[in-house]
Amino acid sequence: VFDLSPGQYPVLMSSRLLVRLDPEVRVDDISSVHGSEGFCVIKLDLCALTELIFCRASVDELLAAAQLEVTAWGLTDARALLKSLAVEAEWHVPASDAF
Repeated sequence: VFDLSPGQYPVLMSSRLLVRLDPEVRVDDISSVHGSEGFCVIKLDLCALTELIFCRASVDELLAAAQLEVTAWGLTDARALLKSLAVEAEWHVPASDAF
């Protein structure tokens, strides 16, 4: 379960997304459902998610900065999933749009 908060963007709403990867990728919005027992919960804000995908921030950096929380028993699998989200393409230059 991705528990996404708006971070620095209070006009955005929080979202809870249930991501299933087996046997196929499926994402369901479960924002109105309470509880996540039996699922690995990944809590982060949209800024941290963007840094993870586009700026190549590592999971360890986000954990150390308290920008990311993962249920302890799911950390190994969550780390692999989050690492796979990073854009690793030759055309992509992290923070190239910064001034």
